[in-house]
Amino acid sequence: MRAKVTQPVIQPALRCPEHHDFWTGFVAAALAVLLLLTGAGHITGVETTEGNSARETQLIRAFSRGGIQRVETSSPPRPPDPDDPSAMASYREQSQRAMASKGPRWKVLVNLGAATPCPT
Repeated sequence: MRAKVTQPVIQPALRCPEHHDFWTGFVAAALAVLLLLTGAGHITGVETTEGNSARETQLIRAFSRGGIQRVETSSPPRPPDPDDPSAMASYREQSQRAMASKGPRWKVLVNLGAATPCPT
């Protein structure tokens, strides 16, 4: 049979107390909540009608309420009188420059105050 092994005497004053650290869990939970709140509002590159950048939730609301607007940033030149040949030549040059220019001729704006429901 097995022999009984004697155990050392328990001295409560010398034992390492069992405790759970509150602050590490609290800090981890606070960081998780902060990441959730800031992650829910991703900033998009789309401008609003007020001038600042729209968040994802604002962009979704604008899509569902008809708040997406297309705005011309550079309009083509107005056609001149067809009887003036020098004005027509200038018009053609300006039109060609406008067509060859880099970048979009329009941009999309988000109207946050739109209330028209989506027709679908």
